[in-house]
Amino acid sequence: MNEHWQQMKCIMIETAQDICGMSKGPHRHKETWWWNEEVAEAVRENKIKCGKWKKENTKKVRKEYKKSRQNAKKVISPAKEKKQKECANDSNDSECQNEIFRMAKQMVKEEPYITGLNCIKGASGKVIVDDKGIKDSWKEYMEKLMNEQNERDHKISAGVKEGPADGIRISEVTAVLKKLKRHKARGLSGLVAEMIQATGDIGTRWILDLCNGIVKEGCIPKDWKSSVVLPIYKGKGDTKECGSYRGIKLLL
Repeated sequence: MNEHWQQMKCIMIETAQDICGMSKGPHRHKETWWWNEEVAEAVRENKIKCGKWKKENTKKVRKEYKKSRQNAKKVISPAKEKKQKECANDSNDSECQNEIFRMAKQMVKEEPYITGLNCIKGASGKVIVDDKGIKDSWKEYMEKLMNEQNERDHKISAGVKEGPADGIRISEVTAVLKKLKRHKARGLSGLVAEMIQATGDIGTRWILDLCNGIVKEGCIPKDWKSSVVLPIYKGKGDTKECGSYRGIKLLL
């Protein structure tokens, strides 16, 4: 099944590149999940000071630029914290849940120095500031969190069905492919809905064979097991404690 998936994925991506080409899009600033008017003003002022310093290159202008940069950082930090708390307080609301996932996807694309914590407390309580140490702390915490067993796991039960599994019909695959949402960002696999839909009947048959193969063999492609885990602040507790965050997984 893994070879089937890899072959199908590579054909779709290579064909899309050959026909559509590659584009980074226009160079422009994109508002982030924590953006507000105060942040916009601070960033605008910082850009002006930066341009002036590059042009004049004097100590006085450089001092003004450093001051505006520090001010921008002071404005951005509380803006992020405020937005995180707002979403954490309304996390059960369906509209807010969509906003949280939008924030998480955007955090993947942004640079670590904009959205990531520059320090975190390890399991021993010691503050860690180096990038490798921070990543290792998050990895240790998330692995423990995602693999913890609780009482609910033992209470879930399902009826036993004997005999071969029912095969997936091509009409079912066709109906699902038609409902795929377009104009969405690609995941880890590099595929988007438009690529799959553009393959027509051939692509539908590929998906059908893949799904039926998975049901028959009881295993999924390696790509489907990969995910990006994003920490989202709960809205309470120490922001440097891993336990103050819940993990959201972005698949494919």
